[in-house]
Amino acid sequence: GLAKFDGTAWTVYNTSNSGLPSNLINCIAIDNDGNKWIGTDGKGLVKFDGTTWSVYNHYNSGLPNDGVQSIAIDDDGNMWIGTSNGLAIFDETSWIVFNSSNCGLPNNAVWAIAFDDSGAAWIGTDKGDLVKFDGENWTTLAASNSGLPENFVGKIATDNIGNMWFAAFDWYEGDCGLTKFNGTNWVTYNTSNSGLFGNAINAMAAEDNGTMWIACSNWPNAGLSKFDGTKWTLYNTSNSGLPDNWIQAIAVDSSGNKWFCTYEDGVVKYDGTIWTVYNTGNSGLPDN
Repeated sequence: GLAKFDGTAWTVYNTSNSGLPSNLINCIAIDNDGNKWIGTDGKGLVKFDGTTWSVYNHYNSGLPNDGVQSIAIDDDGNMWIGTSNGLAIFDETSWIVFNSSNCGLPNNAVWAIAFDDSGAAWIGTDKGDLVKFDGENWTTLAASNSGLPENFVGKIATDNIGNMWFAAFDWYEGDCGLTKFNGTNWVTYNTSNSGLFGNAINAMAAEDNGTMWIACSNWPNAGLSKFDGTKWTLYNTSNSGLPDNWIQAIAVDSSGNKWFCTYEDGVVKYDGTIWTVYNTGNSGLPDN
């Protein structure tokens, strides 16, 4: 299910007490009006305005597939929804669906979406290339025509200083680390030239000052790598309050707190000094 934490109280939503059609949640985005947009694993897209749950699926909307992998919201408030069978744009009135048959998408399974400073969308597809869409033109970026080390990009992040960050993957050779693109130059960081714990990137997020937090999961080395543009700092269970080295997701809130979802030991909040662990034993989390 879905857990909400306001700093004091926990509220759990699931199929038995809410309008959620599934307890398997893949992604969440919050728009400027405070609406929550929730992508489920096979049961469509859900909007929750604090009172009403609205479910969109391929039967009652233009959603091309009910497996929602990613959600991003552009500056105009449009939802960009990556599904297992195409990319949908929804303005809460009409749907536009892009797929490999009607646009420049190389693959219909969309794993990641992010926007650059100009508003262009960067889209990572399954076993395909990275695509940039500026509203008119589709530009395909691969290892052959860019600084990407490999073609498949499973994670994309943006910072506040104009950089795009990509986690690339080779389906045959393995993970390729983290690639930064500043609009002109490409730089790839991996275990041979940086402080990354490993080349497999599970998650990443940026602070307001551009400092990146990266979760790496290469066995046996796993943990958090922090990069401020010059210095790398590593955190794991041996030198921090992390209860688990395997981090699945990262978010930075408006107060600068970092939130880390671990694989099996709950959620961790780090305010820069104190690590606070929330789990099923001390909080309202329904699962660790």
